[in-house]
Amino acid sequence: MKQNQGQLEDAERFLRESITLRKELRSSDSWQCITDLADLLKEAGRPQEAEKLLSDAVLLLEQGDNIRLTRANLSILRIHMNKLEGEEKPLTDILALLASRKGSSSSSSLKSRALKSLSEYNEKTGNLPGMHA
Repeated sequence: MKQNQGQLEDAERFLRESITLRKELRSSDSWQCITDLADLLKEAGRPQEAEKLLSDAVLLLEQGDNIRLTRANLSILRIHMNKLEGEEKPLTDILALLASRKGSSSSSSLKSRALKSLSEYNEKTGNLPGMHA
């Protein structure tokens, strides 16, 4: 809510506190707060901080859907930053996972963002039909 109101400093502080609490409680959904904080940092013009946050999260999360979701968000960010090497697979993996699930608004949003980033990746790498590198 604070982020939507343009109060990015407050939103960042709340998200960092939430991440800390969720880690202390060993909550399995801390990845969502991490993803939200990464989005906020990107929006604030701090993509390198967002990349580090997501990279660290990938190292800390256990295997499973949460790590796949976090890797997909990291790939979306890296493609935006023009860091393309190896970023296609996490997106195709998450799209396969989301296709196997019933849709929710958060899944739909991630699917849309993943498809957009995959398209951006293919455009930047020249992998679109009819494009000549």
